[in-house]
Amino acid sequence: YRQNTDGSNSRVIAGQLTTYRQNEANTNFVVPDQIYLWESALPVPSVSYGRVSTNSDNSNLIIDANQRPRINMLGYDSYGNVLSVAKINDVTVSYFYGYNHSLPIAEVKDALNTTSAKEIFYESFEESNSASVITNTSLSHAGKNYVNGAYTTTFVIPNSKSYKLEYWYLANGKWNYNTKAYTGAGMILNDGSAVDDVRIYPVDAQMKSYTYDPILGMTSVIDEGGIMHSYDYDNFGRLKMIRNDQGVIEKQYIYKYKN
Repeated sequence: YRQNTDGSNSRVIAGQLTTYRQNEANTNFVVPDQIYLWESALPVPSVSYGRVSTNSDNSNLIIDANQRPRINMLGYDSYGNVLSVAKINDVTVSYFYGYNHSLPIAEVKDALNTTSAKEIFYESFEESNSASVITNTSLSHAGKNYVNGAYTTTFVIPNSKSYKLEYWYLANGKWNYNTKAYTGAGMILNDGSAVDDVRIYPVDAQMKSYTYDPILGMTSVIDEGGIMHSYDYDNFGRLKMIRNDQGVIEKQYIYKYKN
């Protein structure tokens, strides 16, 4: 609010309200539910502002009529990470987590990732303990791991939408990109000698995926067009260079000490 120096003419000019709910995936967490922004064409006298209160039986909140819902939190995982969020009259943005549920490894626009509708899947093999998974930073497509041999999909289509499958396979020492319609669990990916970065999502959505060194930071990002950029760090943990999927250096950083 603003007011005159003598305290008169106090009027509300802006505000934000966050409501909370119990996390459905883990009732030990209370998590944000909705974010409201206060919107009015003109300032409103402070005495006319409706402060947040509860109704008579404490079953609902009473808020000012100028507080308009703008962001809905649609779902969380059992660790309290937000899985899907949507602005009013905008696309839904969903997330997939890895590295012991501590970091987002995929971001998808216009798709859901809730307990009732899981429309996204990403497997980078970075945390897999399967015997077929190989750790080799110099050979993997992104991150440090890949699966040696064929890979069989397990993602179950949750609804009637059409889905897209993306993955990279190793052939003749080179990683190749492939995409096709996803028909359901049990698809065998055996184009080459190895497979990495399997992504599944609705055809009208867009996905970005990430790998990390939990100590240094992000090590690669694959954008919505399937183009990868890798991040290299120096011995002090500082970003040294960014390379594209052809290994060409796009940005390089040199650090010097000031005399």
